[in-house]
Order: sequence, then structure tokens, then C-alpha cells
Amino acid sequence: MPLLIATRNPNKVKEYRRLLRPWRLIMVQSGPVPQETGSTFKQNAIIKAKFYGQKYNLPILADDSGLEIKALNGFPGVRSARYAKGNFPQAMNKILAKLKDKRRARFACVIALYLPKAGKVKTFAGTVSGLIAPRPRGRGGFGYDPIFYLPRLKKTFGQLTRKEKALYSHRGRAAKKLIAFFKKSM
Repeated sequence: MPLLIATRNPNKVKEYRRLLRPWRLIMVQSGPVPQETGSTFKQNAIIKAKFYGQKYNLPILADDSGLEIKALNGFPGVRSARYAKGNFPQAMNKILAKLKDKRRARFACVIALYLPKAGKVKTFAGTVSGLIAPRPRGRGGFGYDPIFYLPRLKKTFGQLTRKEKALYSHRGRAAKKLIAFFKKSM
């Protein structure tokens, strides 16, 4: 079953293609982009799913995700990608400069699935708690992965294998719920 994925982030598409096999994902390539005006990941994911779902009248997969740092009152949160402005190494350095000894953080992801026949959106959330590493480590993943540290594995997301990331990540956890929904619905 083909699904249109409402993102222009090629790294996110690669990750979803691994997480959601055997479904075929088609990336939105051009055209207008909806304003992410929500104050939560769920609201922004729904905005994107509805926007593209109504435009194409197809099942649409959209997500909103980001890094929430406890000592920074959840910052950057829903503004994670906008804060980076395409330059995640610079954004990570700014975050590391703001932190002292309190480093608790979590990654959060909400996947929204627009179902055109029903005109409804289903959501699936996933989170993972960890720490902000004192410096970036690893070259895997993307975004803030090199500074998000999982104590149980003694690795940052940037150091995880693809299999480990699929198992432990916020996106992987949300995707498992989406897959369970598909299996139950079919």
C-alpha cells in the first residue's frame, strides 16, 4: 500500500522507509507547505496530515518531533527544526553552551495518519528519555542525534546502529503503534 509522507526531510524519509517496510512511502516533493502553528507535536502533525490529505485525497503520513530539554523548560521542543535553521551542529553547540549539570531530556514524536475515506486523523506517539551528552558523539542519525545520550546503551543516537535506533527511538516507538493499527484495521 503506498502512503504519501508529508516531509521534505530525506533523512526522515529514509528512517520511515526502514521502519515501515513493506509499505511504499512517497515523499512530498514540491508545492506549498502548511504553517506549523500548533503548540504541541500532535497539533503540528495533524496540521500537516490534514493539509496534504485534503490536497491529494490520499492516505497521508505526517509527523512532528523534536528534542525537549528539562533544564531549558522543554526547549527547543516543537521549534527543534526551526531553531536549527538547517544547521544542527551550530544549534547543538548553542544548546550545550546553555546547559550546566542538569541534562535530562527526551525525544518526542507524534505520527498523524490522515484517512481520506473517513476524513479522520489517527495519531501515534512515541517518546524516549535520556540525557544531553557533554559533546556530540557519533556520525549516524541526523538532527540532534549526536547529543542525545541513552544511558542504558552508553551511546548517543549518533552512535546507534540502524537496528538499535529503530528499537529505542521516539520515531521507532510511534511507528510500532502505527503498524499495530494497520494490522488491526486490515
